[in-house]
Amino acid sequence: MRIRAFSHQLKTWGFVAVLVVSASMQAAAQGRNAMNPPPPAGPWMNKDLAPDQRADMVIEQMTLDEKIQLVHGGPGGFGPPAGGQAQ
Repeated sequence: MRIRAFSHQLKTWGFVAVLVVSASMQAAAQGRNAMNPPPPAGPWMNKDLAPDQRADMVIEQMTLDEKIQLVHGGPGGFGPPAGGQAQ
């Protein structure tokens, strides 16, 4: 009787271990995907087009806020710090 109970307990813990490993592998895979977002896609990515034509396509898709941030800088961007002068 003790052997059967031990065998049943061992099977149960083995099943739990498989579930935990599976869940952790799935979480790790999702974390990798979040850290490496897909590259931007759009017609401006076509390297067969002229650079000026590609730049015009990107600018057409940008919002006004994105254009302002590109020119003036912002959090994490280039340019002077927000609310201050360049030194």
